[in-house]
Order: sequence, then C-alpha cells, then structure tokens
Amino acid sequence: MANVVNTEYEKVESLLAESRLLDAIYAIRKLADNKRDAQVIEDCNRLDEEYRRMLYYVQQGIEDPMRAAYYNDYAVKAYSLLDTVKKTTASVAEFSLFFSQCRIELSKKSNIKDAIASYLRLCSETSLFNAISEGVEQVDDSQKRREQALRDLFNIVWVTFPISTAEKNDLLNFFTSEAASYEAKLQILPAILLSVLQFFDSNKVELLIDTYCSLSDSENSATAVVALTCAILALLMNGNHPIKSSLAKKLKDTTAVPAWNEDIKNVLFSLIKTIDTERITKKVQSEILPELHKMQKDLNKFFANLKIDEKTFDISSLEENPEWMEELQNSSLADKMQEIFKLQNEGGDIFMSAFNQLKTFPFFNDVSAWFTPFSEDNSVVGENEEMKDVARMVKSLPNVCDSDKFSIMLLYSSNYMPQSQRDSIMNQMKMNNLNFAGLDMSSIPPETIRRSHITNFVQNLYRFFKLFRRKGEFNNPFAKPFDIVGCRHLSSFGNTTDEELNLISEFYFKHKYYDEALKLFLYAEKKGEISAKLLQKIGFCYQRHAMIETALEYYRKAELMETGSVWTISRIAQCLQMLNRHREAVEYLDDLLIRNQDDTKVMLQKSTSLVSLKKYDEAMSILNKLCYMEQENMPALRMLAYCHVMKHKYDAAINCFRKIVNCAPTADDYIVMGNIALAQKDCREAINCYELASERHEGGLEGVIADVKKSEQDLIALGVDTSLLPMLLDCLVRL
Repeated sequence: MANVVNTEYEKVESLLAESRLLDAIYAIRKLADNKRDAQVIEDCNRLDEEYRRMLYYVQQGIEDPMRAAYYNDYAVKAYSLLDTVKKTTASVAEFSLFFSQCRIELSKKSNIKDAIASYLRLCSETSLFNAISEGVEQVDDSQKRREQALRDLFNIVWVTFPISTAEKNDLLNFFTSEAASYEAKLQILPAILLSVLQFFDSNKVELLIDTYCSLSDSENSATAVVALTCAILALLMNGNHPIKSSLAKKLKDTTAVPAWNEDIKNVLFSLIKTIDTERITKKVQSEILPELHKMQKDLNKFFANLKIDEKTFDISSLEENPEWMEELQNSSLADKMQEIFKLQNEGGDIFMSAFNQLKTFPFFNDVSAWFTPFSEDNSVVGENEEMKDVARMVKSLPNVCDSDKFSIMLLYSSNYMPQSQRDSIMNQMKMNNLNFAGLDMSSIPPETIRRSHITNFVQNLYRFFKLFRRKGEFNNPFAKPFDIVGCRHLSSFGNTTDEELNLISEFYFKHKYYDEALKLFLYAEKKGEISAKLLQKIGFCYQRHAMIETALEYYRKAELMETGSVWTISRIAQCLQMLNRHREAVEYLDDLLIRNQDDTKVMLQKSTSLVSLKKYDEAMSILNKLCYMEQENMPALRMLAYCHVMKHKYDAAINCFRKIVNCAPTADDYIVMGNIALAQKDCREAINCYELASERHEGGLEGVIADVKKSEQDLIALGVDTSLLPMLLDCLVRL
C-alpha cells in the first residue's frame, strides 16, 4: 500500500516539475478526497479558482506585470498542499520519528504560541524565585522544568507544517526579544531546519532570514549566523523547489546586511568542509590517535616529574613555574599536537573520530539534545561545585562543539569511569587550556566569533545526521556534496557569492575532490571568468577522470592564453602519450628540453615516447646521459635495459639489471631477466630468475607463470622457441 501511495505522490511531483499546475491541483484534491481531508480540499478549491481566474486573463490577452510572481506563488501553494497530504498518510508515517512526534503533539493539542508562553512563564517564575530565595539554601528544579519546556517547544516547531503568518510572527518575536536566553534561541532554530528538510515551508525560511537580518548587528550574533546557516542549508536541500516571491525579495534584501559577505562565505565554507571530515577522521584514527595512546605514559610521567597535585592543579601556577611550559613544549606531545592543529587550521573537524563513540548516552536519544548549547547550568552537568568547575573548563575548550562537550561531561560523570581516568581527562583539558588561560575575549575580532558560532553549529548538525540512532529517518544534507551552483535560490542573493565559489572550488581542488571542483570550474567558465589557470585546472580534473581528449582540449586552450607555460606543455605531452600520439608528444618535449636540457623528468618522458616509436638508439642516447646524471634512477635503468634487449645486446641489459638488483628489484625485473636468459638459451638461469620473481610477486608462483605467458610475444621477438615455454613452466612448478 505504501508503494502505491508513494507512486501517486511521485506522479503529482512530476506534474509540478513539468509546470502542469492545473492537473497537479486536481491530483492533489483527489488524494485529499481519499484521505477525507476537508481543509486540503477547501484549499485546493480556492487555489483552483484563483488560478483559473488568472488563466482567463491570460486567455483574454490582458497584461499583468505580476503574473509570473502570482504563478510562482500558486506553485508554492500546490507543493505545500501536496506535503500536507503526505503528512497525514499513515502508511508513510508508520515507523517515522517525525510522524510519531506529530501524533504526540496532536494528542496534547499543543501549538507554537502556547509552547512559547509556557517557556517564558517558567523563565519569569525562576527570576522571581531567585529574588525571593536569595541567600537561602533551597533546592529548585526550575532548570529541569525550563529544559523540558524547551524540548516541548522544539518538538512542536519541528512538526508544525505549514506554519501560519501568525505563528511565524510569534517565533520571530521569540528570537528577537530579550525574554528568552540566547541559548534557548539557539536550541529552537535547528527545529525549523529539521522541519524544512522534511517538508519545505517558505514561511519558515522567511522566518530564518528575518531573524538573521534583525539580529545581525546586535550582540546576539550567534542567533543571527545560526539562523542564516539554517536558511542556506534549507535552500541548498530544496534547490528545485519554488519559493514565494516575498521570500525571493527577502533574499535579495539580505545582501544589504553589513556582515553579509563575510557571513555567507563562512556558512558556505563550513558546510562544504564537512566533505573532508571522513578523510580527517581516518587520518586521526590510523595515524594520530595511536601515537597519542603511546604518549599517555609520557603524559602521566610529565605530571609526576613536575610533582603536580592533579586535583589542585591551577593553570595560573604556570606563571610561577615557566619551566613547566618549556618542558611541555619540548616534549613529543607538542609535536603531535602541532600536527593536529595544522589539520584544524585548514578548517577540518578533528574531533569527530574522538567523540563518535560517546554519543550512546541516553541524553542523545532526544533530538533536541544534539543542539543544546553547552552550559554549566544544564541539569546534565549536575549540581555539585566539582562538576560545575569541570563544566566551566570544558566550556572553555577551543574548537570543540557543544555536542562533544556534553559527551565529555557525560563520560566524566559516568559511574563506570575510574578516578584515575577522570584525573587523566582533567590533565589533558588543562593542557589544552594552557595557551588560552590569559586570552582576552574582547580582543577576538567579531568576525572570528561569528565564524566560530557557525562552525560549532555545523559540527553539531554533522554529528546528529551521522550518529543519531535513528538517523535513517532524516533527510541527511551531508549524504552527498552540496550542489551550490545548481541551487537556483542562491542566485537570488545576487552575485555576492562569486568570490566564495572560487574559494570553494580551490578547496575542493586542493583536497583532491575533483568531481566537485570541476563542477564549479565549469560554472566559472560558463560565466566568462576564463583564465589560463582556470583552463589548466579544468584540464587536470578531466585528466584525473581519464577523459584525456577533453583534458588535452583544455590544456591547448590554456596554452593559447599563456604561451610558454612549462606546466601546460608538460601536461599536453602527457595526454598525447596516453593517447599513443608519441610523435606529437616528442615535439612538445623537445620544446621543454630547449628550455632546460638537463630536466631529468622530461628526459625520461621523451625516452618513453622514443621507445614506443621504436627509436631505440635515440632513446638510449638520452637514457645513458640520464643514468650518468642520476646513477640510481631505476625507471631510466629499466628502460635502458629494455632498449638493449630490443637491440639484442643482452650483456648490456644484464649489466643494467645487476645495478637494479643491488637496489630494489621487483618481480617484473626478475621476469625480464628470465626472458633474457631464455633468449640466451640459458634455461637454468631463466628458471632461477622466475623463482626469484615468485618470492616478490603478489600472486606468488601462479602470478609469475601468468605474467610469463603474457610476455610470449616479447619472447618471440627475442627469437625464443615458445614451444619450450610450457615445459619450462612445469619445471618451475616442480622446483
């Protein structure tokens, strides 16, 4: 049944994608009839009536400058009605956390306005309680009640679709008023994003943009940039979804915000850098963490030698003992931490691998918990002063997102952790804070603070979509690279992102994500931003994808724009060689050798083409010079040996292989030596060489036998009687 329903939805989506709006409205109304959804039926009838009225004016030839905007808004409404029908489909919703939460909220008959009022009322009651009970020791559970009220508000915002204009205004007042803490606002914003990822809602995206514009110049920059991040991500994930004309106008107006250029760059960079997280995670797990584990004893020894009382250790005491810092900086730990900091400075998420196993605490079973700003006042931290002291230190850890900070606290407070491990964690946190002990927060540039808020939020998001126990029920925005140039909504911002797109393409290219880089490079070419460097990079991307003809085309375009580029000429020669056009390749390589006759790489490259053209004497002349210049150049020695063999100068070839054998012989080297021995009718030496090859071959003896059979044509060219080969190989097996 579910498949039948989904097919019906897909048909309607196809009608909308094909701009067959009238047919789509009829199909949506039919679906609503089947569900007996009176409200959707009524909305469909109203939309149908308004659209037909516009069609009548079109038929009469009446001009209307707002016609395109009206049509777009009708399409947005049709999409929204289709999503509303989807939301009420039990077969689709049976096992979904989103729809389960819908039923819970429906049973409570809660709404956004009431949920906001409940939370704000608890905030005011807490303020009154604090004023009355000042100086009185009394247990107050108001914190837990506020946290529960926030979770309730998160859930109702998450599942309410679509939101009305009144609800949008209620939420905007919540985000812009001073009645709620900025931590509360930061926790609710992701609920809007999760909702939009489930069902697109222009009103919610407008709310996010309004929040950003309203708070961008205020002290509450965290709320502003997180709202912007949610909006950008919502648009990226709904790139082909029509948006209301009012939202399109707001997007254009947003560019007038003073911090806009810097904020959009930071948002886009933080999002696209998540593609590199898995590479960094593998590097940390396979290279860095094993070394850190080895250094754990050194770390404990370090504190033991300094005779530090781990429980009473105070960072400020370093001022009295500067030799402690000097000893730490000279330790092997400092070198390893430098490697981590380098990855981090490149914008990488270095902590994903360290904390991905610490997301199994019951705390993370709740969706909203993944987006809760870290605070020492949170009930998870605990009420005793020791835990609050630890929480304050955890909060000050640089570049650690809130989700990971909660992981640290939950691990630290768990009953199964021995005191020795707690002390170890404390020591490591203290050392992480050494460089930040005297940091004046007022000296940090505002743009750096805004960027850190964006990075923190994106890392929280990434962890949620990758590690949440029911992650499969959410539309994961990080499941594939972001299609920035394919999202038509981002173009609504105007041309302000061109510089950012160039920087992003360079990031992809630098980290070898050539698919993503190529897409952005081609976009830049299409816009007319053509340069020799751009053409070179496009050619390189195509070459990496083995599209050699296309790569050659772009390299030659680059050569026309920047004549004499050694890099371009070398790449052209490579492509020509890969296409077996060696005569043309030699012409380009000769050009390079005129510039630098002792360029060993070009000499070897030219020798390769000459050998392919069977110009062995010319190749040998170059190779002899190259081997004289670099006596341990193994590729040159192997090629020279091959030339000697093809000229039937077997003794000279053997002399080359003796030099190779003294360095680092491969299985292929011994196979060629065996073939030479056969050409000299020395079967015993041939068998000996093949046996030595089997000791180095990945496939062992079977692999050598297969390779020898493949070289049968070479053996014929050497005058070997190949009828002897099966018997020779049998001798090899018997041996």
